[in-house]
Amino acid sequence: MVSEEGVSPVIATILMVAITVVLAATLYVMVSTNMLGGTATTAKVTGSLTEIPRSSFARSVNFTVTMTIPEKAACSNVRIVVVLNNTVTALKYDGEKGIWTNATSGGKWHFEARLDDLDGNGEFSDGDKLCVCIVDDNPADSTIPPVFHTGDQVLFSIVGYHGTASGVIQL
Repeated sequence: MVSEEGVSPVIATILMVAITVVLAATLYVMVSTNMLGGTATTAKVTGSLTEIPRSSFARSVNFTVTMTIPEKAACSNVRIVVVLNNTVTALKYDGEKGIWTNATSGGKWHFEARLDDLDGNGEFSDGDKLCVCIVDDNPADSTIPPVFHTGDQVLFSIVGYHGTASGVIQL
Protein backbone atom coordinates (compact mmCIF):
# COMPACT_ATOMS: atom_id res chain seq x y z
CA MET A 1 0.00 0.00 0.00
CA VAL A 2 1.37 3.40 -1.06
CA SER A 3 1.15 6.18 1.47
CA GLU A 4 -0.02 9.47 0.02
CA GLU A 5 0.84 12.45 2.10
CA GLY A 6 -0.05 16.04 1.29
CA VAL A 7 1.44 19.31 2.37
CA SER A 8 0.79 20.18 5.98
CA PRO A 9 -1.97 22.74 6.61
CA VAL A 10 0.54 25.26 8.02
CA ILE A 11 2.75 25.16 4.92
CA ALA A 12 -0.30 25.32 2.65
CA THR A 13 -1.51 28.46 4.44
CA ILE A 14 1.92 30.09 4.19
CA LEU A 15 2.09 29.33 0.45
CA MET A 16 -1.40 30.76 -0.15
CA VAL A 17 -0.55 33.98 1.73
CA ALA A 18 2.75 34.33 -0.19
CA ILE A 19 1.03 33.86 -3.56
CA THR A 20 -1.64 36.43 -2.60
CA VAL A 21 1.02 38.98 -1.58
CA VAL A 22 2.96 38.49 -4.83
CA LEU A 23 -0.21 38.87 -6.93
CA ALA A 24 -1.27 41.99 -5.01
CA ALA A 25 2.20 43.55 -5.42
CA THR A 26 2.21 42.78 -9.15
CA LEU A 27 -1.24 44.35 -9.58
CA TYR A 28 -0.14 47.44 -7.60
CA VAL A 29 2.94 47.92 -9.82
CA MET A 30 0.86 47.50 -12.97
CA VAL A 31 -1.72 50.07 -11.85
CA SER A 32 0.81 52.57 -10.48
CA THR A 33 2.82 52.55 -13.72
CA ASN A 34 -0.34 52.74 -15.85
CA MET A 35 0.31 49.41 -17.58
CA LEU A 36 -3.42 48.75 -17.60
CA GLY A 37 -4.15 51.67 -19.90
CA GLY A 38 -3.06 55.19 -20.67
CA THR A 39 0.49 56.34 -20.91
CA ALA A 40 3.23 55.64 -18.42
CA THR A 41 4.46 59.24 -18.34
CA THR A 42 3.04 62.73 -18.50
CA ALA A 43 4.32 65.73 -20.40
CA LYS A 44 7.36 67.65 -19.22
CA VAL A 45 6.96 71.21 -17.94
CA THR A 46 8.30 73.64 -20.51
CA GLY A 47 8.80 77.13 -19.17
CA SER A 48 11.08 79.48 -17.30
CA LEU A 49 11.26 82.42 -14.96
CA THR A 50 13.10 85.49 -16.24
CA GLU A 51 14.18 88.05 -13.68
CA ILE A 52 13.02 91.62 -14.21
CA PRO A 53 16.26 93.39 -13.21
CA ARG A 54 15.08 96.93 -12.54
CA SER A 55 12.32 95.75 -10.22
CA SER A 56 14.40 93.29 -8.19
CA PHE A 57 16.08 94.04 -4.87
CA ALA A 58 18.00 92.17 -2.16
CA ARG A 59 14.83 90.80 -0.50
CA SER A 60 12.36 90.97 -3.39
CA VAL A 61 12.93 89.46 -6.82
CA ASN A 62 10.46 89.74 -9.70
CA PHE A 63 10.16 87.30 -12.58
CA THR A 64 8.21 87.03 -15.81
CA VAL A 65 6.62 83.59 -16.20
CA THR A 66 7.12 81.82 -19.53
CA MET A 67 5.08 78.64 -20.07
CA THR A 68 4.28 76.56 -23.11
CA ILE A 69 3.55 73.15 -21.54
CA PRO A 70 1.09 73.38 -19.95
CA GLU A 71 -0.26 76.69 -21.17
CA LYS A 72 -1.69 77.45 -17.74
CA ALA A 73 -2.20 75.81 -14.35
CA ALA A 74 -4.31 76.37 -11.28
CA CYS A 75 -2.17 78.07 -8.65
CA SER A 76 -2.92 75.23 -6.22
CA ASN A 77 -1.16 72.85 -8.65
CA VAL A 78 1.99 74.96 -8.87
CA ARG A 79 4.86 74.04 -6.53
CA ILE A 80 7.49 76.71 -5.86
CA VAL A 81 10.96 76.09 -4.44
CA VAL A 82 13.54 78.73 -3.48
CA VAL A 83 17.25 77.90 -3.46
CA LEU A 84 18.98 80.52 -1.32
CA ASN A 85 22.68 80.06 -0.46
CA ASN A 86 22.40 76.39 -1.56
CA THR A 87 19.54 75.79 0.91
CA VAL A 88 16.36 74.43 -0.69
CA THR A 89 13.02 75.63 0.69
CA ALA A 90 9.65 74.42 -0.59
CA LEU A 91 6.75 76.87 -0.41
CA LYS A 92 3.12 75.78 0.04
CA TYR A 93 0.21 77.46 -1.67
CA ASP A 94 -2.19 79.23 0.69
CA GLY A 95 -5.45 79.56 -1.25
CA GLU A 96 -6.99 81.97 1.26
CA LYS A 97 -4.17 84.50 0.88
CA GLY A 98 -3.36 83.62 -2.73
CA ILE A 99 0.37 83.22 -2.00
CA TRP A 100 2.99 80.52 -1.69
CA THR A 101 4.81 80.62 1.64
CA ASN A 102 6.82 78.69 4.19
CA ALA A 103 5.74 80.89 7.12
CA THR A 104 5.42 79.23 10.52
CA SER A 105 4.35 80.63 13.85
CA GLY A 106 7.29 81.91 15.87
CA GLY A 107 9.57 82.16 12.85
CA LYS A 108 12.18 84.89 12.39
CA TRP A 109 11.65 85.30 8.63
CA HIS A 110 10.01 83.46 5.72
CA PHE A 111 9.55 83.45 1.95
CA GLU A 112 6.42 84.57 0.14
CA ALA A 113 5.70 84.28 -3.58
CA ARG A 114 2.82 86.25 -5.07
CA LEU A 115 1.46 85.98 -8.62
CA ASP A 116 0.49 89.11 -10.55
CA ASP A 117 -2.13 87.59 -12.90
CA LEU A 118 -1.68 89.94 -15.85
CA ASP A 119 -4.01 88.09 -18.22
CA GLY A 120 -6.75 87.89 -15.58
CA ASN A 121 -7.45 84.18 -16.11
CA GLY A 122 -6.97 83.35 -12.42
CA GLU A 123 -4.22 80.86 -13.22
CA PHE A 124 -0.43 80.61 -13.35
CA SER A 125 0.24 81.24 -17.05
CA ASP A 126 2.55 82.69 -19.68
CA GLY A 127 3.26 86.40 -19.23
CA ASP A 128 2.25 86.60 -15.57
CA LYS A 129 4.65 88.11 -13.03
CA LEU A 130 5.90 86.26 -9.95
CA CYS A 131 7.35 88.19 -7.02
CA VAL A 132 9.39 86.23 -4.46
CA CYS A 133 10.14 88.05 -1.21
CA ILE A 134 11.98 87.46 2.04
CA VAL A 135 9.72 88.70 4.85
CA ASP A 136 10.99 89.72 8.29
CA ASP A 137 8.52 88.24 10.81
CA ASN A 138 9.66 90.45 13.69
CA PRO A 139 11.49 93.62 12.63
CA ALA A 140 11.96 94.61 16.30
CA ASP A 141 14.20 91.63 17.12
CA SER A 142 17.90 91.45 16.32
CA THR A 143 17.52 88.78 13.60
CA ILE A 144 18.53 90.03 10.17
CA PRO A 145 16.87 88.03 7.38
CA PRO A 146 19.09 86.83 4.54
CA VAL A 147 19.16 88.47 1.13
CA PHE A 148 19.13 87.08 -2.40
CA HIS A 149 22.46 86.78 -4.23
CA THR A 150 23.40 86.25 -7.84
CA GLY A 151 23.05 82.54 -8.58
CA ASP A 152 20.19 81.86 -6.15
CA GLN A 153 17.23 80.22 -7.89
CA VAL A 154 13.46 80.02 -7.89
CA LEU A 155 11.95 76.88 -9.44
CA PHE A 156 8.43 75.83 -10.21
CA SER A 157 6.84 72.51 -11.04
CA ILE A 158 3.26 71.62 -11.85
CA VAL A 159 1.29 68.68 -10.50
CA GLY A 160 0.77 66.10 -13.26
CA TYR A 161 3.85 67.15 -15.24
CA HIS A 162 7.45 65.99 -15.03
CA GLY A 163 10.37 68.31 -14.45
CA THR A 164 10.80 71.84 -13.22
CA ALA A 165 11.28 75.26 -14.73
CA SER A 166 13.59 77.76 -13.09
CA GLY A 167 14.83 81.27 -12.92
CA VAL A 168 18.31 82.33 -11.79
CA ILE A 169 18.69 85.50 -9.79
CA GLN A 170 21.12 88.00 -11.37
CA LEU A 171 21.21 90.79 -8.78
